[in-house]
Amino acid sequence: MGVYVNPAHAVLIDLPFPSADRLSGENAGTPLDVDVLSIDAIGTIVWNGQLTSLAGLREKLERKRQQSGPSGLRFAPDRDAPYETVLRALAMVKDTGNAEAGFCFEGIEAHRRFGKAGDPEPPTSEIETACDP
Repeated sequence: MGVYVNPAHAVLIDLPFPSADRLSGENAGTPLDVDVLSIDAIGTIVWNGQLTSLAGLREKLERKRQQSGPSGLRFAPDRDAPYETVLRALAMVKDTGNAEAGFCFEGIEAHRRFGKAGDPEPPTSEIETACDP
């Protein structure tokens, strides 16, 4: 009798925290130039509202890394987005150096309660947006 074990996959990203100059001083409260990377339920990759491929995403992330000045990146995959596509996109974000500063996961606040299937969702008015690179 054989046993099949699902291999574990992980892309480890140390989530950043606001730098001291963003919290106080001359840059306090200054909004970042934020790009939005989303993946829909069928695996379509969208960068700032424009469709792109994995190769196009890598080019955009490389350009973003080379920008001067602080910028942010919001990662907003659909809850039903294909796991492999999300994992590849996250790996690209990390490999291109865009996960070090100004990176956040958008929409995870809606999943802050992990309960059993069928548990009622918290009212939308209780959900606070937590993604602000």
